[in-house]
Amino acid sequence: MPLELRRLYFKYFGNYETSSVDLVGSFNQWKEGLNALNDDDGDNCWEGFIDLPEGKYEYKFLVNKKDYVIDAANPLTLTSEGITNSVLTIGGINTGKAVIHESFWIDEFKKDFIYIKIALGRGGFNHAKLILLINEQPKAITGYELYWDDSYSYYIFQFRNGTPINDFLYYFEIIDKDNKTLYFGKNGIIDSEWEVEHFEYIKSGLPVLQTPQWVRGAVFYQIFPDRFYSSGSKNNSAARRRPDEKPLSDSFYGGNIAGIIAKADHLKNLGINAVYFNPLFEATTNHKYNTKDYMKIDPDFGDDEIYKSLAEIFKADGIRFILDGVFNHTGTEFFAFRDIEQNGASSKYYKWYNIKKLPLVENGKPNYECWWNIASLPKLNTRDPGVRDYIYNCAEEWLKRGSSGWRLDVPNEIGHEFWKEFRNRVKSVREDSYIVGEIWKDAEDWLKGDEFDAVMNYRLRDSCVGFFARREKSSEDFVKETGNLIFSYPMQANFAMLNLLSSHDTARFYTVAEKDIARLKLAVVFLFTFIGAPCIYYGEEIGMEGGKDPDNRRFMVWAEKKWDMEIFNFYKRMICIRKENSILTDGDFRFIYSHEMVIGYERFTNDGKLVIFINNSQKSVHIDVTKYFGNGDFTDISKDHPLKRKKAYTLYENEFVILKKMKDR
Repeated sequence: MPLELRRLYFKYFGNYETSSVDLVGSFNQWKEGLNALNDDDGDNCWEGFIDLPEGKYEYKFLVNKKDYVIDAANPLTLTSEGITNSVLTIGGINTGKAVIHESFWIDEFKKDFIYIKIALGRGGFNHAKLILLINEQPKAITGYELYWDDSYSYYIFQFRNGTPINDFLYYFEIIDKDNKTLYFGKNGIIDSEWEVEHFEYIKSGLPVLQTPQWVRGAVFYQIFPDRFYSSGSKNNSAARRRPDEKPLSDSFYGGNIAGIIAKADHLKNLGINAVYFNPLFEATTNHKYNTKDYMKIDPDFGDDEIYKSLAEIFKADGIRFILDGVFNHTGTEFFAFRDIEQNGASSKYYKWYNIKKLPLVENGKPNYECWWNIASLPKLNTRDPGVRDYIYNCAEEWLKRGSSGWRLDVPNEIGHEFWKEFRNRVKSVREDSYIVGEIWKDAEDWLKGDEFDAVMNYRLRDSCVGFFARREKSSEDFVKETGNLIFSYPMQANFAMLNLLSSHDTARFYTVAEKDIARLKLAVVFLFTFIGAPCIYYGEEIGMEGGKDPDNRRFMVWAEKKWDMEIFNFYKRMICIRKENSILTDGDFRFIYSHEMVIGYERFTNDGKLVIFINNSQKSVHIDVTKYFGNGDFTDISKDHPLKRKKAYTLYENEFVILKKMKDR
């Protein structure tokens, strides 16, 4: 009888230097080339599938044929003889750890509110309770299952104290599959509660991550200024393409700040209350990532006065905005780089860059450190005190001029110490400022409370592409990936994540989904009902298309007859639902269902919950709502005329429901 195979999905987040990624492990004798991952859309996310029978496997990613890297999305590892590998278990094989709890799985949400996490071996246990010892008195707390995979169920416990939480002891009460009560502590799983060795929580004294409250209720809109709208006088760029022409890498279209102001009503009509601007500062390119002057609005876009008007109008309209901070590198027109060209080693800015040899060579192979070895983007030496002060002063100044925060470009290429001081300086000017980094892979190292509030959630975007747009990954894989995102990050960061389906660095989601409106809608439903702040890339709301850069940066279509009004009205409806239901901005999240291509999850608070089911398939499914809500009357709030049901829902192909309980029975 042939072995039953399970199709598994793997992904690795690379960078601009990643040229190849192979999946190697005990399943292929650690040989390269047998299971290569692909980056088809050029977004540095390498993906692939492998079919494996039941068993336990060790594996790694082989990057660029030389670097072995563990899977950051997999919390399970095995270390032997000093070598650590990721561990994968398929089926009922015991990994050797029936229960996992790490000391860093305690998440201090507020001074009086913490989350504690644990992983229970699947098939061996039914549920668990957290037992806290407060003033030597036990307090039992029931948790909830966030998600599951082949090996474990991942639980979260919430403890609200009402007063600041100090050091405490704790352990877990676990019910096994035979309904036997066991206890788990530092000495493992034992039968006797009196013999359990307590875990200890000792406050570290390190900063506790606190993110801006306003971000939870934000619906972001990303604007690429040159491609949005042009109003008033023409910009200074010589050649401008027509709005209906597809862009080249060096194309200018003439979008400016006056144009953004002219179209502010579009943002208001859509329901937008926050904007992320790609760079506005003076530079020579259309994208403005080669900064010439960080303290000056690019003349192509306007001047300080028009920027001031924009800030005032947005404030009056209740729209916050964040700016793009390109602090890893400058353009060659930047004053410090020009001074080095003129004065060589005697320049007072000589140490602002990492220069290998003089005179500077821009044409050909550069003799100074650059971003991605591009000569026009010399990399700043952010260890230099002068560079740090310049950037910190710049960051502070634009906050004073109305910005609500910073999106940080390629921050992984700058040391952590730089960002720690950046946070201190920014938060001292505006405590509720939002700091969000462009991190494409696991971002735990930047979310410890002393650097970023959140990151652009490209990991979520890639999961949505695989599940909704391409339909090449199962609901089980989607639940595992998305659940792991929440489990591995602090909850403060989860509520502040900048969640997206497309950006200026990716193909547009609608294009990747082959212009399938049904797939797009289901992804949008998930985006707007997930934890964190949804972000719309300009034009997504009207069905704009676009492949890889530069095609994803077409000029915004303003002729409404060319809009897909079904998509536009759907976005408006989902924004309205999110704003009208605080559970979607403030509630916790957990998965409750996954089968084939159908997922179900809850958003919940102490005051109530919403249950969402998404059928990402071509066939109908029947769902007994009472399993998740109890008996009662339920309403689907996503419909213009909400449908009421008492028990069962038939979820048709490509359909979803957002259920709210109206009455108990």
